[in-house]
Amino acid sequence: MASVDVEDEEDKNLKEEQITKIIQRVKNAKPSKSGGFAKIWTFKDEGLAVKSVSCDYKDQYEAELKIIRSLKPHTNIIKLWGSFEDHKYSYLLLEHCLWSLKEVLDDNEKLKLLKWEETTQIARGIARGINHMHDARIAHCDLKPANIMLAKNDNPIIEDNVRIIDFGASCSFGEDVTIATDAYCNEGEQEQGEKTKASPQRDIYAFGSILIHLLCRNSEVQKRQKRGTISIQKYVCAIKDSQFVHGNLKKKHNRTEVEKLGKLAKDCVAEDPQSRPSIKEILTTLDNLSN
Repeated sequence: MASVDVEDEEDKNLKEEQITKIIQRVKNAKPSKSGGFAKIWTFKDEGLAVKSVSCDYKDQYEAELKIIRSLKPHTNIIKLWGSFEDHKYSYLLLEHCLWSLKEVLDDNEKLKLLKWEETTQIARGIARGINHMHDARIAHCDLKPANIMLAKNDNPIIEDNVRIIDFGASCSFGEDVTIATDAYCNEGEQEQGEKTKASPQRDIYAFGSILIHLLCRNSEVQKRQKRGTISIQKYVCAIKDSQFVHGNLKKKHNRTEVEKLGKLAKDCVAEDPQSRPSIKEILTTLDNLSN
């Protein structure tokens, strides 16, 4: 049996023996989620999630592990507890989170609870995580609601509960990268599966796409997807001011603040990458918004 690599034994007293027992439980249980080349098991009581990758995708596993380890610990980046390999699979032992932002956006009941305060807190949490990565000159390259997690069932949601996950496509600025997700990438620049260069501007575009989804909720996004016409990003940039923002947000909060956040979303998905704001400029705008 291969040895277990524990990242921080003191944090939760996760000794090698404990992790080995969890891996054994993984082998005897069905995964909670499956997607792409990975499977996920969740262990809520232990505060852990286990991500397994078959040996056929060893390169992707090693790339993700390298990226996570290269980043200093940060509140808005998923915590890595340890890693483990055997002759068939490689495993990442990660911090357990309750649900993804995609699950929240897809659930009308959860979405109703997402008021202005939660919207801005989630946006700040994502932006702070991106800022941490960009300070290390690393681009995520696959930012989307499914890769944003909420760690706790706190009400209201606060930015410290937001986690960025899944660094399989991440790499240093300027390196070649394969576009993983077309819906949150600038369709004017590339198509899904194409090779391109990793850049901070690409992450900014994805952040703007997520922010648009948060602001207009599902109504307009689903309408665009069903019609198969222009993307939600192009639609938002083509209309006046913050008309795309969901009516409930506009009615229940200061119009000036709503306009500012709507403009920020538009600026982030600008067609010209060089005209998009930097992540630090985004944080300044978000920090100046009132809750």
